Amino acid sequence: MGRSVFRLSSRRLASLIAAGCFIYFIISFGLLNSDRNAIKNNRCVDERSGVRQQTTNDREDDVMCKDGVCERRPSPELQSKFKSGTWNSWYNSPGYHKHYDVNCSGIIHNNQTIIRQAYEVVRDTQVTVPCDETVTNWTKDCPSYRRHRRYPLKALSEEELDYPLAYIITAHKEAAQIERLLRVIYQPQNFYCIHVDTKSGPAFHQAIRNLAGCFDNVFVASKLENVQYAGFSRVVADINCMRDLVKYQWKYVINLCGQDFPLKTNLEIVKQMKAYHGHNDIPGIYPEQTQWFVGRTKHKHKVIRGEVIRTNIEKPDPPHNAKMYFGNAYYAATREYVVHLLTDKKANDILEYLADSLSPDEHFWVTLNRFPGVPGGYPNSTWASNVRFIRWTNSDYYAPCVGKYVRAVCVIGAGYLPYLSSQPHIFANKVYYDYDPITMQCLEALLDYRTVFPDALSEYVHDYPVKNLFP
Repeated sequence: MGRSVFRLSSRRLASLIAAGCFIYFIISFGLLNSDRNAIKNNRCVDERSGVRQQTTNDREDDVMCKDGVCERRPSPELQSKFKSGTWNSWYNSPGYHKHYDVNCSGIIHNNQTIIRQAYEVVRDTQVTVPCDETVTNWTKDCPSYRRHRRYPLKALSEEELDYPLAYIITAHKEAAQIERLLRVIYQPQNFYCIHVDTKSGPAFHQAIRNLAGCFDNVFVASKLENVQYAGFSRVVADINCMRDLVKYQWKYVINLCGQDFPLKTNLEIVKQMKAYHGHNDIPGIYPEQTQWFVGRTKHKHKVIRGEVIRTNIEKPDPPHNAKMYFGNAYYAATREYVVHLLTDKKANDILEYLADSLSPDEHFWVTLNRFPGVPGGYPNSTWASNVRFIRWTNSDYYAPCVGKYVRAVCVIGAGYLPYLSSQPHIFANKVYYDYDPITMQCLEALLDYRTVFPDALSEYVHDYPVKNLFP
């Protein structure tokens, strides 16, 4: 009996220990996430200290400069710096964005010890995002700003020079994140239109206008909208930028929001655009005609107290027998598609029909892309796409989110980078500066490394660029 009681007690003790460890883990994890979520309550850092000074870290032994243009010589020694976690990315400019002491190569290569250390850095260090006024101050002296942030002065290859791209960036907050996004995608042969929400504060507007003013190929949209989530103004914002961009010569336009971040270098993006062979990457399907889906476009919608609300008023059938498709808001579209969109009467009729629908950006781009005779379009109904990585809560197609969910989309944490870096997509949504800046820093380091060593892409992504997306 005594031995039986002892065995029972041991089991209870083991259970209690296991339960205690589990509770401790949950509490610790909760505190970690609580600390990280609390970052949003931190005030931005206002550092208006004037011209940034270079430090010894700005120059490396592998740097060669000619006529003000500096490049790095690829070498085994330079390559080993990334793999050892000591890569000095040119995107990390002293005095601008805080640099975190983490081993990005170790994170990307799924070293769990290094990943845990990175999360401890985020937990124990106050994450700081420069204020909009600080970004304005950076760009008061444009030559100094461009020099210290090491913006490229010429195309990095003939292939990139001969294949200019256009970007639409819809922005509404945190100029520092927009600046960081622009820096990592900027090339002098490309064109960039930034649409600033009219609801944004004057400091944000000034910061973005100052930023755009430092470049001949970056500009704020000539017409701005009060962007309503799930409303027609989201489509109009893109079209406003399209009208400005169409004045220039480029091959494809890619639309971004302020929380997107690239997974590919400019050269890698060019190679993917070429692999589209003139098609638009605008995914979407013709779904089952349920009352829920049909009501999105068949019923008139109104904006009531900041929300898009369905009314009981039904509309007539779509013009020109157009079938209403369902896709997402992101695309890579040819210049010919954009010109057609802006000038064709049938396209304009479809646009007007969808003006009072729910989330027309999830219907218009893809519906037009499937419409007969539209440049770059194709009739197949498919979700196949390579333009954007999005991890939704209602899909298990990708690995489970490491980060947090906002509006059913994974906000990416650094622990997701081992998986994300292996994906073929050209951009990821969503990355939050004030949630996990290490994610941005390590993507910058990886892209900077592959810019110097273009052949290194095959170490991370197989069978790139993606082909045969449009059967």
